Amino acid sequence: MNDIQRRCLIDEPTRMHRNGATARSAQHRTVRVTTLFVVFVCLSLLAVDVWLAWRSRDQELRQAVTSNTNLAAAVSEQMDEMVSEVGYLLDGIAFELELEHSRTRALAHLEPILKNHAASNRHIHGVFVFDAQGAWIVNSLGEKPSRTRNADREYFIRHRDDPSLGTQVGKPITSRSTGLWIIPVSRRINDASGRFAGVVLATIHVDHLSRILGKFEIGRHGAVTLALEDGAILMRRPFDVENFGKTIAGTQLHQDFTARPAGTYQNISPFDGIERLGSFQHARNHPLLVSVALSKHEMLREWRENTWIQTLWIVLLCIVTALAGSQVIRSVRRRVKVELDLGRTRDALTQANARLAQLASYDALTGLANRRFFDETMERAFAESCRSGQPLSLVMVDVDHFKAYNDLYGHPAGDRCLQQVAQAIQSAARRPLDFVARYGGEELVMVLPNTDAAGAAVVADSARTALEAMGIPHAGQSPGYVSASLGVAAHAPDTETDIQDARALLDAADRALYRAKALGRNQVVVHRPDSA
Repeated sequence: MNDIQRRCLIDEPTRMHRNGATARSAQHRTVRVTTLFVVFVCLSLLAVDVWLAWRSRDQELRQAVTSNTNLAAAVSEQMDEMVSEVGYLLDGIAFELELEHSRTRALAHLEPILKNHAASNRHIHGVFVFDAQGAWIVNSLGEKPSRTRNADREYFIRHRDDPSLGTQVGKPITSRSTGLWIIPVSRRINDASGRFAGVVLATIHVDHLSRILGKFEIGRHGAVTLALEDGAILMRRPFDVENFGKTIAGTQLHQDFTARPAGTYQNISPFDGIERLGSFQHARNHPLLVSVALSKHEMLREWRENTWIQTLWIVLLCIVTALAGSQVIRSVRRRVKVELDLGRTRDALTQANARLAQLASYDALTGLANRRFFDETMERAFAESCRSGQPLSLVMVDVDHFKAYNDLYGHPAGDRCLQQVAQAIQSAARRPLDFVARYGGEELVMVLPNTDAAGAAVVADSARTALEAMGIPHAGQSPGYVSASLGVAAHAPDTETDIQDARALLDAADRALYRAKALGRNQVVVHRPDSA
């Protein structure tokens, strides 16, 4: 059996194992790819959810900052206008007082004027005039001046020591006339010589400020703070009396407030511990600071609800995707199992067919091609030689005195002898297309495509020498070992010969074989057309 014949007879169990391993490997790859795809889809959905949630949160905070900034600007503008309006009133009163040189009798007619001003100005709770010693001169309440002096008040001391005639806003205090919390807005009065002559004071009720600040929508936990630029708190919503007099001076928040005319901040309130996002704005004309802060928790409440709903849907979608992926994986495994079963069945049939083909085409004893396979191969080789114009040679081999060998050593030994002879002849057919077959009994045949008579004689002699070298004992013939006679015939399509078909080539080789036997055996004889 030549190399091509050996390669054609594939080891079926090995191939079946290889096919099964390939199918299992394909299954594992499919499962891995499907699993990775499902994981990728789920992670992508979750990543998109996180990105959308973060983007929505950022937009929510941006909108809140914009709203806070606008609200802080509106409150600051309103507080600035309120103080300016009160300041204009104080400037008018101070001007009249300075014309009258602060004489008590001349000030008597001012009382109805003060009452009219206080009544017409919606922000003012009361208007008071104090002399240089802090005693009441006149007021808008219609009460007689008390003996109590206000020289100890902070606003009075500031005006007494500061020659500025500007309007000043003081810290919240308790009114000595009404007992209510008020915010003092005051101005210095000078005499004709420019010396300190007293203070004109307008008071703003904190309830009035509370009502103003209460009109703005800041949520349940929002905060609006009105403070002086030095950090003293004038009013804060939510309202708490304990906040009066408190200050944020020296804190990082106050430093941030004083560093810019307007801006935003985020902190945890030192008053109630609520985290807020706020904006601040300084008044244009007065040393006032307005801060509007919204609770961050309230601000993001709608965002949290939307995010939870969105995330829930994403998670449900991931679960559905995972279930679908697991179903696909199960289907793949079932399909691969069916394919493996079908493959095993197919391989078993293929193996059975290969064995049947081998039994039908090869000799069981020698492993060479049998007579049937030889006839088919010979016809194809001859036809190919005629088509291609290449020579074709045929070698007939016959074991010398083989019957005597069987009679002497027995048939089992004869079978072993034939196996060794087949091995020797096969060793000489080295090319892939060389073909060796058992022709019948002790006769073998070699088909040598693309080989002329001279080349075939060399191959035949190599086979004879290989058998001779084995030294198989044979006491029934004179050399003392098993030998073979070989007849060679060649077909050359471009020459005029008596060989016209495969049968004629076989007959020519057979005649050459008998001549080798007639000449004494153990030799190679080449058929000559002229000796036919």
